[in-house]
Amino acid sequence: MTETVEEKKKLSDYEMGLDTIIVEQLGFTADKELTQSEFEAFKKKYQELKQPSEKQSDEPAQKPATEQKDSEKPAEETVEEAQEPEEKSEDPKEKAGEKLEEVHLVQHESNDDEMNVDEDWVTRYDRIMTKYAKDHDQEWERESKDEEGNDIEGLKGRMGEAEIHFTSPDKAKANLAGIEALVNLAKETGQEIAYNEKWSDEFKEKMVSVCGEMGINIQGLPPQLENKEEEKKSLPEPEKESENTEEPKTLPAHEVDDRYKVNAKIAGGRLAEYALKAVASADFEKEVAKQEKQLAEGFYKVTGEGKPTAELLMKKYAIAMHKGDNEMAETCVTALQYYGAEKIERVPNEPKGKYKVVETLR
Repeated sequence: MTETVEEKKKLSDYEMGLDTIIVEQLGFTADKELTQSEFEAFKKKYQELKQPSEKQSDEPAQKPATEQKDSEKPAEETVEEAQEPEEKSEDPKEKAGEKLEEVHLVQHESNDDEMNVDEDWVTRYDRIMTKYAKDHDQEWERESKDEEGNDIEGLKGRMGEAEIHFTSPDKAKANLAGIEALVNLAKETGQEIAYNEKWSDEFKEKMVSVCGEMGINIQGLPPQLENKEEEKKSLPEPEKESENTEEPKTLPAHEVDDRYKVNAKIAGGRLAEYALKAVASADFEKEVAKQEKQLAEGFYKVTGEGKPTAELLMKKYAIAMHKGDNEMAETCVTALQYYGAEKIERVPNEPKGKYKVVETLR
């Protein structure tokens, strides 16, 4: 019996539009020769692969799972999310006590000599702020560039919580914590403060209080605020004492004042610094005399008189040692015992001047 052989022809010869990608997925090429039965088997597999792809292209694109979840959220929740960026955009400096407020300084004709110095105002103000920070165990951090990398106009910096920006010799912006340092600078340069109606109530209250303590006049101060400050000053002594919850202590000799105590290591370094200044600078004694006058006038009452008093005693000790005035030097050491410095010892073989401060044993 003769076996019938099925005729074969190329896949491309069958009348059927073919997707070459699907053909390749099935392992065929257009030149592949197939019998009719082989072609029918191929065609079936081809259509199975082709139908899902056609269905997928006809359907709209599926949203990502996260978007589907978001769309299922209640309308109230999405409204809250839309408002969230607004809450985050709040400027932290606008919070209470952080906002910078404008302050104008006014030069006194009688104090013109205070400004006639051989340095530009930025350098001088920077020096005053640096010294103020050092006197209060802080550091004046000057900023030269803003957040965008541009040069900052005038003088801007911070010390601890305080932030101050001088845009000119008589204009500045400061926050609440910066008021004391700003008023101190006005006192150093012989200037007064101009009242600003736009100050916040908290800023006004602290500015009036600090200026009153430091003896700085506020020009244009409204009568009601001026009268309020005068009433505070005119309170009878018993009432003033009742306002202060901490009664001043009367300390016997050699007892350390708990409110301020010298640090032996820091004091030793300061003494070495003052000893060099006493030798090298003719103006050092003038600086000491000025600080002594400020202390007597209550300049440091707001920030505490213990530290500047101890500092002044160490400066006078350095001058006395330079002049060979042993009596004055001993007097200074005795006075320093009040602040916890029992004695001062000169370290031998230190030509530049080095001292060791021995603290009081308690």
